[in-house]
Amino acid sequence: MPARHAVSAGHPLMAEAAARALAQGGSAVDACVSGALVACAAEPALAGLFGGGVLLTREPSGRVRALDFLADAPRVRRPERERALVELATVPAPFAPARPLRLGPAAIAAPGLAPGLAEAHARLGRLPFAELAAPAIEAARAAPLSAPQAAALARLAPAFGAAPGIRALFHAEPDRLAQAGEILRNPALADLLDAFAAEGARFMQEGEPAAMLAEFAAAGHLTRADIAAVAPAWSEPRQALRGGARISVPAGPSLGGTLAALALGLLPAGKGLEALARALAAASAPRLDALRAEASGAAPDPRPDPLPPLAPEALSAWAALAPASRAGSDGTAVAAADGAGMAAVLVLTNGAGCGDAVPGLGVVPNNLLGEVAPDLSAPGARDVELPETWVPGRRLAAALAPALVEWPDGTVAALGAAGGVGFPGAGAGGDGAGARAALACALAGLVDRREPLDIALAAPRIDAAAVADPAARHRPPPALRFEDDLPERARDALLAAFPEAEPVPAGLPVFGAVHAVRRAPSGAVEAAGDPRRDGRALTG
Repeated sequence: MPARHAVSAGHPLMAEAAARALAQGGSAVDACVSGALVACAAEPALAGLFGGGVLLTREPSGRVRALDFLADAPRVRRPERERALVELATVPAPFAPARPLRLGPAAIAAPGLAPGLAEAHARLGRLPFAELAAPAIEAARAAPLSAPQAAALARLAPAFGAAPGIRALFHAEPDRLAQAGEILRNPALADLLDAFAAEGARFMQEGEPAAMLAEFAAAGHLTRADIAAVAPAWSEPRQALRGGARISVPAGPSLGGTLAALALGLLPAGKGLEALARALAAASAPRLDALRAEASGAAPDPRPDPLPPLAPEALSAWAALAPASRAGSDGTAVAAADGAGMAAVLVLTNGAGCGDAVPGLGVVPNNLLGEVAPDLSAPGARDVELPETWVPGRRLAAALAPALVEWPDGTVAALGAAGGVGFPGAGAGGDGAGARAALACALAGLVDRREPLDIALAAPRIDAAAVADPAARHRPPPALRFEDDLPERARDALLAAFPEAEPVPAGLPVFGAVHAVRRAPSGAVEAAGDPRRDGRALTG
């Protein structure tokens, strides 16, 4: 019998939980919710119950919607408490720019994940929430640490070894982080997940967990009222047509999908990687910011622009997102297609975590305020080294990149991209800035070259961005890196167009990860997980 449902996720246990939900008769949204809950236990360097995320759904009727439940900035900035944000050095990933980790109570934003998962389930779920949470509870009680997560913990060692509470969760010995294959046990998180499943989101936002989080964060900006006020928001997605296919991405505040769609809009059909590189650089945040400033009255740059021009509607789309506080962050994703015709993709993030766990809960809160790009021109910012750009009460915009693709024959694909590393000077993004490039590369393979799902996800990737430079006022120069397993002709053409391009050994998670499912009009399904991050795909 042919497979009727499919899942793909950034961790084997996530994929297994999502597939279990579908096998029990759950919807694609049930599968995504169950996988996301597992991520909070099995991917501690990427996800957490006090983080946030974004969901895209396509219902059997054809309706496409986005649910935003990213974290909110606290409603009041407390300048006297900003020194509770601690800046630590971090060991960069291969080929990644060194960046500080901004941790501590002042880095914690009001989390949206729990209310977001509850809202998604209430609207589009079919199984009891307790059944969806069961695999996560099992994983919290005992789960082997995957190799990608062990590497991430090692890279973020200052964050995961800064305090006794967090060391107790992630250190196998007092001075040694857990290694791949070793068992992590978090009984407090298991108990919290069990209570969440029984009591619902209100318990997480107004009950004992909220009180404990507010007390933990008391030295920073977050209050209990901030936690209670977070509200998931449904919206119509931004859509673009390409090669007959309709691509849907969240209209905001998550930025990755919008940037990927803008880049594809600049890519002429049938052109090679050098054209895609120019499109990615042209549609990167620093250049969009510079062009928007010029359009709003800044002195024009007299030098020729080497990058493709953007249409006024593209700048308008960016302007609608630009006021958001941009928190670059790594994350993870799960995508699913069920037998009833629904497809969904969920991307979630916790930043790097705030550097400690809430006593009694086993949860590491997010550090998403600390991920917001610092404005070093702000008065006093250089003295206290704080991210001054977050706006009180405003939802943060993370570098997460989910997308849905619909073809004229009824084929539907759901893709989720997260992670990757940014370029120094490329603006807000940090780890996670490569998600939009990873998504754009995957979409180019699926839509332009009509490749099978696994080929499109495994194909060599490139990433390009305009890099801020004081000498380049409105025309920031592009930087480029590419996976070094390109065919010789394509490699030569890319280096001829970008002599300073940086080759990167293939297979590293430098370019983020994309996990995807696709359903044909016949109902047949396929799934593919990104091999760069131990992605797992299952059908049944």
